[in-house]
Amino acid sequence: MEVRRSLVVNATPLEMRIALLENGQLCELFIERTTQVSQVGDVYKGRVAKLLQGMQSAFVAIGGAKDGFLYLDEPETHRLEPMPADRPARSLERAPRPEPLLRDERNGEHVAD
Repeated sequence: MEVRRSLVVNATPLEMRIALLENGQLCELFIERTTQVSQVGDVYKGRVAKLLQGMQSAFVAIGGAKDGFLYLDEPETHRLEPMPADRPARSLERAPRPEPLLRDERNGEHVAD
């Protein structure tokens, strides 16, 4: 039986709530309040706990009570390439997109971002 996963996000000026549902049942819940110190933007070393192929994301065990949520575009994938001499100096090009981060064999591997 295939597991149906969905991500539900609800944000207000004072609070953001993100819920992961599996077959309609709550599996993970993340709540961030503006009155609390944010962990967003901090650097952690962790281990992939659960891959979510359909959403191109993963939950990463970072040593806290709850696993961290990592979306595919969150790791630094934007690199500036050297510009050819015949291009204007204002031109910035995006590097080719790297190989997908989320492959089944990554489950349990250590990651840092």
